[in-house]
Amino acid sequence: GDDQLQVVGWSGQTNGGKGNKLYITKCSVCEQDHGLFGQGYFKSTKGHLEAKKLPCGCSAAAKFNREQWLIRIERVCSESGFTLVSHEDFKGGSTRAVFSCPTHGETGSKTFRDFFNGGRRCIECRRDNTTKALRIPDEQHITEFNLTGSYPEGSKFEWSDRVVDRPRYREGI
Repeated sequence: GDDQLQVVGWSGQTNGGKGNKLYITKCSVCEQDHGLFGQGYFKSTKGHLEAKKLPCGCSAAAKFNREQWLIRIERVCSESGFTLVSHEDFKGGSTRAVFSCPTHGETGSKTFRDFFNGGRRCIECRRDNTTKALRIPDEQHITEFNLTGSYPEGSKFEWSDRVVDRPRYREGI
């Protein structure tokens, strides 16, 4: 909400003291995650605050340092059973890393961002899951989808002859 960010002071200016004043803000959401955000303090300019640009982890464009990325990756690993094997020099979300899948062992190289967002974790698991899904009869897929209720009531579903031409993308490196 609008009250999650509070200005609690200021700390110098940008451009070596010649630019915009930097305000110290505290986010009531981020302060709940001490491991990732400490006490929830962040710096921001007046222009960013007036434009409602969040300077914290709640922002859609949040920036994370090396330690924060490693915390985020470790949390995903502990939830999913993966292990971080190695990573290259830190380049933010674009840092390439090798993980170990609990089922198939070492995976190919992938970025922190791809791994964190759930995509492309283990290509072998993806193939296994796709193979299983293709073996399930259409009627079962339809029944399972209908049970989700993830569509407006009264929706009608029909088979389509439409073909979407999508170029295949490259997996990892």
